[in-house]
Amino acid sequence: MKIHLVVLCLVILIVGCKDGNDTSKLFSEVRDGLANNLEQLNSEQGIIMSGFSSDQSQKQLKIGIEIDRDKISNEELKQIVESYLKSSISMTSETDWRELLLPFTLIIEEIGDGKSLILAEKLPNTAEIIWH
Repeated sequence: MKIHLVVLCLVILIVGCKDGNDTSKLFSEVRDGLANNLEQLNSEQGIIMSGFSSDQSQKQLKIGIEIDRDKISNEELKQIVESYLKSSISMTSETDWRELLLPFTLIIEEIGDGKSLILAEKLPNTAEIIWH
């Protein structure tokens, strides 16, 4: 009986560690894809500059965008961000950025002039980005 319990605990421990490592590896891939693809955002009309940060312990990804509101509408910004997310994950085996981002929190902020305003966010285990 004790042997069965020990074996069961080992199996649970191994599976738990494997899932944690998979999430950690996935986070690293997503983080690198988003960080390395910022030039796509920066090249868009109406985007002054962009930045990226992440917190692996919180499974949180943040994209900061300084926007020239005279040159870009909210709808254009949404399309630009979606295109950026789609092309950023093209380096992974996943084809749908929504699936890839499921375990993570994504925050999109407007930055510049000493301000930080949350424009949109995606919560863990949801696929939808909610724009404010």
